[in-house]
Amino acid sequence: RLARDLVPMLNRAVIGRTNFVYGLIAAAALLAYARTLDNYWFKDDLNLHLMCTDGRLDWHKLRAFFWPSHMQREQFWRPLPIALGFCEYHFFGPTPFWFHVTNTIIHAINAMLAGALACRLAKDANGRTALGTGLLFALYPAAGEAVVWVMQRMVLLCTTFSLMALLAWLQGARTGRLGWRALGLGLTGLALMCKEVAATLPAVFFMIDLLEG
Repeated sequence: RLARDLVPMLNRAVIGRTNFVYGLIAAAALLAYARTLDNYWFKDDLNLHLMCTDGRLDWHKLRAFFWPSHMQREQFWRPLPIALGFCEYHFFGPTPFWFHVTNTIIHAINAMLAGALACRLAKDANGRTALGTGLLFALYPAAGEAVVWVMQRMVLLCTTFSLMALLAWLQGARTGRLGWRALGLGLTGLALMCKEVAATLPAVFFMIDLLEG
């Protein structure tokens, strides 16, 4: 009976500690960039007029970012970050505050994902690896440009989907379930729709298979 009571208590303790670790990582990321939320537009952020016709959001222009036949100028094919920008403009208008809030939240999510991936790779049950990696990711100065510069959310979203793809592929490598690998490939496709650097993910998948094999 004591053993039956002890197992649920230990499970609750582990879950509680895990929640605390990831909550701390998210809080660090949010606090680190809290003072940037009132920033104005920066550099290419001022190209919001490309979404508008006569000063009003024009959803028809979104096609130009998805389908090459509608493109009016040379541009990278990164439709998902642009689509998110259209949605934000629709709900919040041309106010930079909410765009900065979105970037900061995505960065906090990425920091937690980075911690989770490191923890899974290290097979660390106590969360110290997750905490160290997550805090390093959240507070690393080089990430500042991607967070503060709204148009650089392509980097943030590519990172989000890439980290999720790696977690899914790692789970598939360890469980042998093809569903996880299929999910990893699907997330890779989404990452590619944010930035083409995600094309390197298959090479990382190969390395994971070698390490886990």
